[in-house]
Amino acid sequence: MTRLQVFLHTNLASSVVVDVLIAMFLCWNLQHCRALVGSTRTNCVINSLMVYSAVIGFVTSFCALLCLMLYALLPPAEKFAFVAIYFILPKLLLNSLLATLNGRKPMDSVVNIDFPSVCSRRTVSPSQ
Repeated sequence: MTRLQVFLHTNLASSVVVDVLIAMFLCWNLQHCRALVGSTRTNCVINSLMVYSAVIGFVTSFCALLCLMLYALLPPAEKFAFVAIYFILPKLLLNSLLATLNGRKPMDSVVNIDFPSVCSRRTVSPSQ
């Protein structure tokens, strides 16, 4: 195995692992926030955010896993076919970021709460 092959295997494998870990952490953190909030409307919003996080994590990790499998399993003459899918990864990540940023306004109109103060671990008194 050459240095380039080791680098690409490591890069693609770590991308798969990190995408799964990020999705798991987001779902765990949102689950923690849902336990702190008792409102039904807020729980509905948090549930939709959890589903969105899991789906985006699955799609990006599947794309990275597909790249890794194509690079590892194809013969040397067709080895760089993974590049076609690898070019999609940044676009997927950017589109998920933009969808998250664009989805804040509709979610805010459903529930009028301040998410950072609700989901923080410390309590805030009304006088602050």
